[in-house]
Amino acid sequence: MAMEALSKTGIGHRTVKLILNSDEENGSGWPVQQPILEEGGIDTCFAIHVLSSLEAGRFSIQPGGRMSGMVAVDAEFVGRGGHGSRPDLSVNPVFAAAAALSNLAVAAANRIDPGETLTLGITAIQGGSAFNVIPDRARILGTMRYFKREIGQIALDMQKSVFDHTAAMYGCTVEYAPRNRVYLEPVVNDPDCVRMARASLPGESGCSGCPPHGGQAGAAAAHCPDSSG
Repeated sequence: MAMEALSKTGIGHRTVKLILNSDEENGSGWPVQQPILEEGGIDTCFAIHVLSSLEAGRFSIQPGGRMSGMVAVDAEFVGRGGHGSRPDLSVNPVFAAAAALSNLAVAAANRIDPGETLTLGITAIQGGSAFNVIPDRARILGTMRYFKREIGQIALDMQKSVFDHTAAMYGCTVEYAPRNRVYLEPVVNDPDCVRMARASLPGESGCSGCPPHGGQAGAAAAHCPDSSG
């Protein structure tokens, strides 16, 4: 549909590369896009993402941060398992993981500029399967979302500092999965590109409320040679 619309508008003697992205939040689409974008010679990148809160035929085109960057949280607290009747003979990673989450929330509220966006989307604590057995490990999964690139690195450093120090308090260590990092960059719309898109598209929506916090692998295109987005 996108290419059909372009062919009807008359784009002149220009080269247009159409890249389809799948499953954007796990980063699988970026390896497909990267070699195409890194060939260079690209003046501008445009991306389209669904937004269920908009009625059909409308577009939300706004400058600045529109899709969030993401730090993936995937960490295991490692202790020493044992029987629930003698916690003194074990090192319980469940307590360490629970305390780390509370400490992370407090740190985020006190160490991040209150004018900036940082959400803590912790989605799972996994540890043990029996009511009377202390497990060896407890795992924390989730994401942190933001709209300024520097906030992503600050959030990652804060998470690891809080987790490491809390684990040490409980006699545990922490093992981080490879994806526990700045996993997706935020989509930050260039004002000039926004004006161009608004002038070209019918049915543009003027809504300027809270942007969607989902991630989009296409954000990395802004860091490729000769591109703005």
